[in-house]
Amino acid sequence: LPVRVPGALLQMGDLHATMGDGELSGTGVEVSGEVIVKISLIKDFELNWPVTELEDRWYVNATGANYDESLVAAGEELYRLMKPVFGWDASDSLIYFSVQGFVEVNQGVRPIHDDMVNLRVGIPKTYGKTPLIK
Repeated sequence: LPVRVPGALLQMGDLHATMGDGELSGTGVEVSGEVIVKISLIKDFELNWPVTELEDRWYVNATGANYDESLVAAGEELYRLMKPVFGWDASDSLIYFSVQGFVEVNQGVRPIHDDMVNLRVGIPKTYGKTPLIK
C-alpha cells in the first residue's frame, strides 16, 4: 500500500465469510472477526497504487471514474514497476500485457455515493526474475 504521510495509520475491516468477485448485489456475507497482519515498511520506493502479490502473480489495483481511466492507471503503474525488472519499453510491455496479462474487476457494485470503477491488472510471476517489489 502507498504511504502518503508520515505517521500514517492502517485499519482493517469489512470482513466477509464469502463474497463473489465484485459484490454485484451490494454485499458479501458480512462477519465480525480478528485480523492478524504482518506489516513491513519499504523505504525509498514510490508506489502510486496498491499492489497485491499472490503465489503466482502480481496485481496493481487502481480506481478511476470509468473503466478506461482505471485500466490506464493500473497499466501504467504495472509498467512502471516492470520496467526495471524486465527492461522492456512501453510497446513490448503492452504486447506482454495482451498475451499474458490479467484484467479483473475488484468491485462491481456501484453505491449511490460512489461512481468509480475498481480494477486490478496483473501479470504472472516470472521465476528467476527479480520481484516487482522487494
